Amino acid sequence: MNRASMRLQSIECFVVRLPFPLFFLLLTILALVKHGVRLESPFDFRSPQSPAPWTSIQSPYLLIVDLAQGNSLVFHITAFVIAVGVLLLTTLLLKKRLPADTYRVAVVIVMLGPLGLSLVHQIAKDDAWLLLGASILVLTSNRAWPLWILGALLMSSGNSVQAVVGVSGLLVLSSIAPFRTFRFRSVVAAAVTISWLVMESSLGTPDQLNSFLPLMRDSITASIDEGFLRIYSIYGAFWLIVLLVIVTLRARDIAPAMIALIILPLAITLLTLDGWRVGVAITAPMLFAVIRAYLPALVTAFNTRLGPWPTTAALVVLLVLPTLAVGSSQVTTGHFTLPGSWVLNLVLNAT
Repeated sequence: MNRASMRLQSIECFVVRLPFPLFFLLLTILALVKHGVRLESPFDFRSPQSPAPWTSIQSPYLLIVDLAQGNSLVFHITAFVIAVGVLLLTTLLLKKRLPADTYRVAVVIVMLGPLGLSLVHQIAKDDAWLLLGASILVLTSNRAWPLWILGALLMSSGNSVQAVVGVSGLLVLSSIAPFRTFRFRSVVAAAVTISWLVMESSLGTPDQLNSFLPLMRDSITASIDEGFLRIYSIYGAFWLIVLLVIVTLRARDIAPAMIALIILPLAITLLTLDGWRVGVAITAPMLFAVIRAYLPALVTAFNTRLGPWPTTAALVVLLVLPTLAVGSSQVTTGHFTLPGSWVLNLVLNAT
């Protein structure tokens, strides 16, 4: 055993021996250091997106505004607590659902990847509800259908259209053998999210297509400007696992996997001005499904072929590879500018 391998195993032993609260605290600190926090200007709007009767749960932003009662400090603290709370609940679900040697790797992927960035970059936004719903939908047990309904409702309350797209991707993915355990919950979630969308329309809620279509030209222009960076920003380092999943599938399963994991998310992301944020939201159910269905086997293979330090490897990869917020021809991460991203912005501005 060489010296480098011994050091990696020492780091792995340290991380593995950490009690869960300290492990979560460590990852939270690393996520904040990597992503930064983007604090929204409080109270910049007061009316919800839609005049639905369930507005008390429809928008996390409005809930925080109500709780803050005009106090900017309370607003930001409450928003931060909600973001960390979503990460904590997701971490607990991963811990319950995955083997001990796998859940830490999964937590690193979630907190240091695009999903973690979305929560702290879009702090106090409705993304929190959608991402929380996706984790509950996919990471609960195979008989917990009331929780599937709750997850689907939370996703719809965050963004009804994105919820339908994300659940549709999960439904397509569930047609493949490794993901068939998600088929029933996908059907239940599809019924809930589509019903919510129909209910919104029947109540006179402004159709999101009304704002989507006029901005399509600007969205396509921004996507061309950003090029590969927008594509990369959807999954970040998790692209490595997505591509590995696809190449290991049977030939007949590759097409539906490509549709669910790549084609559908890219098509929606490239046609929206927000870019990466929408991509992260609609791929959240598929990301959790891949983590639950594939990650244990990948960790076992890593332990056998490379060494018993998968969490350390995940930490190194996720800390080294950037997690980018790419949209509207801008490349940033959180509140702080990514080291070197000024070069990327310079290139974008020159094209």
